[in-house]
Amino acid sequence: MKIKIFVSLFISAAVMFLSQFLTVSFIGGNDGLGVTLLLFFVIYPVVSIVFGIISAKEFKKLWFIPVANGVFYLASVWTFLDLFEPAFILYAIVYIAIGLITSLISNAIAKSKAK
Repeated sequence: MKIKIFVSLFISAAVMFLSQFLTVSFIGGNDGLGVTLLLFFVIYPVVSIVFGIISAKEFKKLWFIPVANGVFYLASVWTFLDLFEPAFILYAIVYIAIGLITSLISNAIAKSKAK
């Protein structure tokens, strides 16, 4: 269980921080904006869904994984974009909500299949 938690948190942090670092470091100008928007509206929601599914089997013990994913997102954006924009807090809340809702839905589906 502890290994699953550690691996999940490590992968979440790596995805959030590395994607922002690589975008800021190697892609500039309008291309960087396009990649950033792709990250915000496609990649990060998908990552939130994946971590929601991962935490669904034992939601009472793993509920914090989708929350940590949103916190890692916020930390990475504020670190690499140097924009302490309050709108990013809203994005983090949305990613947390996506992960938690996915987790609850996946948990309910697994329980209904078990019956």
